[in-house]
Amino acid sequence: GVPSSAKPLNSRNDDILTQAQLLADNKKFKEAIRKAMLIKENNPLYPQAQNKIMNFSNDAVQELRNKAAQAFQNSLPIADARLKQHYLDQARKHLQDALEQYPHAPETQKSTVRDNLAVIENDLKQVEGPGESL
Repeated sequence: GVPSSAKPLNSRNDDILTQAQLLADNKKFKEAIRKAMLIKENNPLYPQAQNKIMNFSNDAVQELRNKAAQAFQNSLPIADARLKQHYLDQARKHLQDALEQYPHAPETQKSTVRDNLAVIENDLKQVEGPGESL
């Protein structure tokens, strides 16, 4: 078994991961990631912590993608170019945040975000038009 001297350290690290999970469950992904990053490479729980960081990042990116999708949906029925641009800008911001703030998200998720971003950028170009001067 595990020597009794190793118990407190491991349980403290388990507590860190438990606290990180609770933060993530409450959608506090940045705090959850910061907490999980307290577990360093020489720690036996490091692989588990890294896995959690990736999962938390994935969940955070998914949430930002949902917000971007909502903003995009809001822009669709709108004829007013300025308002449409506002929603598309919101969507773009959520997607850019996803890429910048959650570098540990899985590559497949980041790839999807980049694809979504390309669509939004393209729509923004169309809304902004070739020349806005009347």
